[in-house]
Amino acid sequence: MAEKFLYNFLYTRYEIEKLSQQIKFIDLDVHAQNYSNDSHSKNISDPVADLFMKRERLLYQINSRNKIISQVNNFLDNLRMESRLYPDGVLIIELIYFCKVKTHDVAKKLNISVRTLYQRKKEIIKFFAEFLQKS
Repeated sequence: MAEKFLYNFLYTRYEIEKLSQQIKFIDLDVHAQNYSNDSHSKNISDPVADLFMKRERLLYQINSRNKIISQVNNFLDNLRMESRLYPDGVLIIELIYFCKVKTHDVAKKLNISVRTLYQRKKEIIKFFAEFLQKS
């Protein structure tokens, strides 16, 4: 789960933006509704209520994604504070998961073997999983 959060971090931020745009369109639709006729009172679904329910679902989705973003950001802050234990931790996370740099290129940049990089990455992911369990 921890690694999934990291792999999808940028996409999750993108999803939040798209969902926020959908909410803006719903808000515009609500303002455009016309209640000059009585059709909404004859057992026909209320368009504003439908839009409100859709808006609430979108807000729930945004909040759940914001929670993931917050957890990742908090973890990165925590990882920066633990720089003694994981000196290249943030850089490894950013390059591999956010910038999508190939593993052997990251190892070359850090001047370590690919095997060492995998070991460090494994330790960092374990640290993140423990962090998620605590929060």
